[in-house]
Amino acid sequence: MATKMLSKSFRELNAERIAQAEKLKKPDCVPVSLSLHHPFLASFAGVKIIEYFNDPRVMAEAQLRARRAFFGLKNLYPDYVIVAEASALGCKIKWQEDDSPLVFPVVEEPEDVHKLEVPDCYHSAYMAVSIAAYRYMEALVGGENVDFWYCLGPFDLACLVRGQSRFFADIKLRPELAHEILKITTRTIIEWTKVREEIVGERFERVGLGDDFPGYLGPKLFKEFALPYIKRVFEAFPNRIHYWHSDGDTTSVLELIPEMHVEVFNNFYPDADISEFKRRIGNRVCLIGNIHPLKVMLRGTPEQVEKECKRQIEIAAIDGGYVLSTGGEMPRGVPEENILTMIRSVEKYGRLEV
Repeated sequence: MATKMLSKSFRELNAERIAQAEKLKKPDCVPVSLSLHHPFLASFAGVKIIEYFNDPRVMAEAQLRARRAFFGLKNLYPDYVIVAEASALGCKIKWQEDDSPLVFPVVEEPEDVHKLEVPDCYHSAYMAVSIAAYRYMEALVGGENVDFWYCLGPFDLACLVRGQSRFFADIKLRPELAHEILKITTRTIIEWTKVREEIVGERFERVGLGDDFPGYLGPKLFKEFALPYIKRVFEAFPNRIHYWHSDGDTTSVLELIPEMHVEVFNNFYPDADISEFKRRIGNRVCLIGNIHPLKVMLRGTPEQVEKECKRQIEIAAIDGGYVLSTGGEMPRGVPEENILTMIRSVEKYGRLEV
């Protein structure tokens, strides 16, 4: 039924519309983006998360199943974000049978910071596994259908290598230690991005960072401990489109986000008032969001999903620079029909006068 409602060229049209929205332009129709990661993808394919991570063939097939179900809107990608970056800096990883992996800090004492060094990203732990998975997927479906441009941000990586509670304590009690860790994590993310850029080649058009924890900082601390390091990563790649994700509550620092050279703010704080985000930064940053993944997508009916999509489109699509998506990633168990309803909503309500 859904296939008949959408043209065969919908995927290509949607990609063109996203490219326009990224540049704050107003496409003929609001585009849609699906934030699908291992909890949803493994469950949707009927496999355990540990199986998904342990075999690139299982990972690729799980992603292909979702790609086929949702009009090809989601490219394949090596789904090792967090694990790849943290393991490369020495964090121990504990794999769980059917839940996300656990990451254990490597800098347990302040003097342990001397253990940290920028890794050889081609050969370090799960960075190497990510590269191998990318090459497998590229051979399977072609490089144009595989993404390799998103990774962990420097602030969240610092929280992982030190431990979130300890790192936030450092910010107040040992700021010099926090800065030392951030310098290393920032250089690591830059080098990791350079490696992925080299591997992907001319198709490497975007640089994406995921930093959830800066939302816990007020403006003063955000300016000192988040902004300069995130900005440094984006400045290292001036000719790419800069995506930043944070589903922490960034309401108090919204105006600082464009200062980091962020061009696209995607899948942000799910309880955010989309009208406030649009009013405060929507003329400087493309917004991708922000249907609540739990309250609406997981627990809502298709009718409720459609109603909320319509509401957010009417608010956020004004003057362009908007892509319909969820606030944060799609959780496991979201009904397939709810996702199809979200996709159909852009065709139904997203036609814009240009």
